[in-house]
Amino acid sequence: MKFISFLFATLLMSSVSYAFVSSYRVYNDSSEVSSIDFIKMQAIVSARIIHFSWDVAAEKNGHHFIIEKSTGEGTSWSKVTRTESIGDHKDRHTYEISEINLPEAVSEIFRIRRVDVNGDSEVLDSFSVNQPVLSNLKLIPDPKKPNRSIGITYESLINSKGVMTIKNKNGEEVERIKLELSDGYNRLVLPLKNFESGDYIIVIKNEFDDGISRRLVVY
Repeated sequence: MKFISFLFATLLMSSVSYAFVSSYRVYNDSSEVSSIDFIKMQAIVSARIIHFSWDVAAEKNGHHFIIEKSTGEGTSWSKVTRTESIGDHKDRHTYEISEINLPEAVSEIFRIRRVDVNGDSEVLDSFSVNQPVLSNLKLIPDPKKPNRSIGITYESLINSKGVMTIKNKNGEEVERIKLELSDGYNRLVLPLKNFESGDYIIVIKNEFDDGISRRLVVY
């Protein structure tokens, strides 16, 4: 009887021990599995801000996402922003993030990279953005003599020759100035003493016919 009790206790302890080891192995195996059901990515460009969004139907063991940018042919990449994963889920989730983008080239490529808890990463999607060659045209009145001159600033992505034309409300050209456009920030001062009161349109174009315009009101 004692032998039978001892044998039963030994079998019971062996069963408990085996069950514990078995569940531990299953837990380790499942923690190493990483997966994502990626649906799509979208990007909306508004001035210098890019609004990124992407949908994920399900995810397991994700850690974070990185948005990267390339100004070449996709040979070198730089980090734009990062957002954390919400964790394991089986319901559709939309990630959203907005970032200021300082254009570095006429054509830029963006891509999204997913990094899991093990440090492994994969590129999920990419898209191209064509930036305007000329942008951010501003008219800045002289605070002391607003009717005598006005500052004109704009930005260009390339060096080129150009021209600025000013037309009145009837479409007649009243001024033409040759320009040397520099890559980056550009500024010039326009005297207004020869302009009559009224509405005008300022148009700046480079030698490749890329243009930008702005309304000018002379009082």
